[in-house]
Amino acid sequence: MATMATMDAPARPRSGSSSRIMPLIRDSRQNRFSRDDAALLANTLRSLETLLNSMPLEEHHQINFNQFSASHERHVAEDIPRLCRLVLTQRIRRAMGVPAAYGQAYRAALARRPFVNKIRIDDWHTGRECTCSEALQALPAIDQLLGTRLVARYHELETQVEPFPFFRLPAELRLHVYDHVLPRGTHFSLEGQPALYKAPSRTVGLLRLSKDMHAEATKYLYEKHTLFMLFRGGQREEGYV
Repeated sequence: MATMATMDAPARPRSGSSSRIMPLIRDSRQNRFSRDDAALLANTLRSLETLLNSMPLEEHHQINFNQFSASHERHVAEDIPRLCRLVLTQRIRRAMGVPAAYGQAYRAALARRPFVNKIRIDDWHTGRECTCSEALQALPAIDQLLGTRLVARYHELETQVEPFPFFRLPAELRLHVYDHVLPRGTHFSLEGQPALYKAPSRTVGLLRLSKDMHAEATKYLYEKHTLFMLFRGGQREEGYV
């Protein structure tokens, strides 16, 4: 479970606009992950798995995930190109930061608290760093490829984490969260329908978290948005409501 994100980024370069910077970030993020990077990432994750296996659980909090050095691990010949393709096809953001981001989430789970997605940019040319949520989303496929079980370890600890007391927040803050997570724009249509308005780019999965969340978030969603749906009559008449 994650809490609200924070921002930690250096000042933007003075020359150039964000419209010129963002394509550079996207291109470099996709093109700079090489086979050497894949080999180092595989070494790091397998070494981390070996270290976690060798230490008692109560000593795992002593591991420095940010400065973790990989030992030499043997690779299956097909692993490296497969991992390279996996990172590129799934567009895993800053894959070399997955071990450190995983470590942040793992240490938080050890302390029985939710992790925090820290939005950090160390280099504008490579884009923002991988967050805990992105690392945990990428790891199941990586674990399956490398034969590790890092994400399973995290989920075993996560069962002991106290849920974030969202409904103890003031109503004003909860509404800000809904505004950030739910689809934006005053009008939208259902996905897959020919419509006057595009389908929302953001999902409404938030509505499925709990009955209380559904009741409050649904009320906010339909008070702030107009939903268009296509209907057909008996004589092939079409219209929108």
